[in-house]
Amino acid sequence: MVDVMDGLLRMMGWKEDSKLPIRGPPGVEYLPVAISSTDFPLADIKQIKTCTGATVNDVLTGIIFCGIRHYLQICLSTGEEQSLHEAYEKRCEPNDIIIKQMKNLRVTSLAMMNKRALAPLKNLEEMMNGNTAVMWGNHFGFLHFSIPLQSVENSLEFVKMAKCILDRCKMSLGMFAITNILGSLGRLKGAQALAKCAYNTIASTTMAISNMIGPAEKIAIDENIIKRFSFFVSGAPH
Repeated sequence: MVDVMDGLLRMMGWKEDSKLPIRGPPGVEYLPVAISSTDFPLADIKQIKTCTGATVNDVLTGIIFCGIRHYLQICLSTGEEQSLHEAYEKRCEPNDIIIKQMKNLRVTSLAMMNKRALAPLKNLEEMMNGNTAVMWGNHFGFLHFSIPLQSVENSLEFVKMAKCILDRCKMSLGMFAITNILGSLGRLKGAQALAKCAYNTIASTTMAISNMIGPAEKIAIDENIIKRFSFFVSGAPH
């Protein structure tokens, strides 16, 4: 119920996150986009996974949580005569004022979740047959969850918190309820009203987290083996 109410408030534009350096200004979706990527050794991820009893997704989400907290801490610690780079180099322990500011921040992420049942690849003839169990098009939902910003003694605590948050999201019926509400809104009010609610939902959050699994079967394009997919969402008003 809490997830549904939070989603409805954001769809109506009545609730949003704190204004922070990691949130874009109004109209950010029209600004140039910079894309960056990084690789983590799978052996290290699996070691953290074993130590915390989490999944690979939990570990990666915990790393994101930890990075966001440290970045915001550095931003809030930057004085008028100190650059962000200088604050990063010093990385002093936050004082009581910074800790209080961090506690009062509202930072949420939009988690995009797949609603399609995984199935093996189908060729075009089977898809056109109409008797296949594989659905056409995108079938996804979303939920909001707060990003933890509290101080911890061990960074592994962020992985444990990420596991708790994601486990709760997986068990929540809010994603299905919000999807049905949006579907009904689109049928009753039209695509323009639906687009406005979707825009408000994205614009009211600080960021979005999603993932895509790599090829489950061998894939090649013009005899070039595809080893992984890299994807991003452009035009999001975060």
